[in-house]
Amino acid sequence: MNKKTLTKLEYNKIIDLLTEQASSFSGKELCKKLKPKLSIEEIQTAQEQTAAAFSRIVKKGRPSFGGCSPVSDSLKRLEIAGTLGSGELLRICRLLECAGRARRF
Repeated sequence: MNKKTLTKLEYNKIIDLLTEQASSFSGKELCKKLKPKLSIEEIQTAQEQTAAAFSRIVKKGRPSFGGCSPVSDSLKRLEIAGTLGSGELLRICRLLECAGRARRF
């Protein structure tokens, strides 16, 4: 899809509204990178996934991703055999707790 079409559809405004609804930094970043799907198969798959997620939310409520912080810098430091401070370890702990809640959801 070309930029002119995206501008006419006000795609950036839609993405901005979606980004505001994301509760985590990573989620916001993923929203900003979204591009329209072009193949009918991809569109149908995305619609099925959206319907399934909506049904789950109606039945069980919304999952919380609050408290999740980016830990990519800490992981890079570990890859080069660095050490982590207590704050970094706590951020990783909170991320793992969020992941556990998401998995149980």
